[in-house]
Amino acid sequence: MDKILASPDIQTDPRRLIEHNNHFFSNASTKFADDWEIFHLIICSSRSQAIKIESHLKKSKNKVYLENLKKYPEISERLIEKYKDNDQ
Repeated sequence: MDKILASPDIQTDPRRLIEHNNHFFSNASTKFADDWEIFHLIICSSRSQAIKIESHLKKSKNKVYLENLKKYPEISERLIEKYKDNDQ
């Protein structure tokens, strides 16, 4: 399964994905692979929302759930609503 990461600007600035592929993070669990790619993209309104959703997905540890994110857009919509920042 591809890496789950929170990055508010992944569409315009894929630096973090490139850094993982180039082993920039020497202590990361991703250091042994260099073929990471975007599996699914959820557009978040803020970095804090992205981190909350990232944490939720990592805790699930459920491959079927992660695959269903691609199949069923309403799952992403519910996550965005659930982890909406208080000022929105």
